Amino acid sequence: MSAPTPHEATWAALGQPRPRSVRLSPAARARLAHIADLRDVFYPSDAEGIGGEYSGEPHLAPDLLAARPWLAPDTPRRALLGAVMAGEWTGLLALLGEYGPWVYAPDVAALQGLSRAYAALVSAATPAREEDVLAAARRHAGGAPSLLARLEATDYRQKGRGAAPETLAALEAAFWERAGETAAARRAEWGARRLRP
Repeated sequence: MSAPTPHEATWAALGQPRPRSVRLSPAARARLAHIADLRDVFYPSDAEGIGGEYSGEPHLAPDLLAARPWLAPDTPRRALLGAVMAGEWTGLLALLGEYGPWVYAPDVAALQGLSRAYAALVSAATPAREEDVLAAARRHAGGAPSLLARLEATDYRQKGRGAAPETLAALEAAFWERAGETAAARRAEWGARRLRP
């Protein structure tokens, strides 16, 4: 087994130990930024059941927590969706692309906005050079999970003239900012509703 290249070692440090190990079919490539999973969360029992069903999803908890700094980071995985629902009430749990982020949105319009923000990142990164994507992912390290590092599990990048690292980093930051704003607005709205006599 050969030693990892410097790029592979850096990807591993960013949480991607096997860069480009997944070969995408044309159909899978077309679905990279499409909703891959969608569940309605209308009742606390939904949150409990879905939370248990998806407790093994490695990215679900980090993604939902990244947009919700008010939740305890050690919230048990099985209880996390219930904690999200307790603060935001009904919503839609979705996976944006098979290698994308998990989101919880209050309605279809909010979900579409998050999906567009993620699609913009995928679109900009697809023709980019590995060096530029890696530089953008490194800028993001330490904050919310790096979606660029997650995408790098696949051979999604195609030769072209892609965006600069600054642009890619800004698009990823914009996605997480939108996810956080969506969650905070819903939490505030639900909190105000509960206080009404």
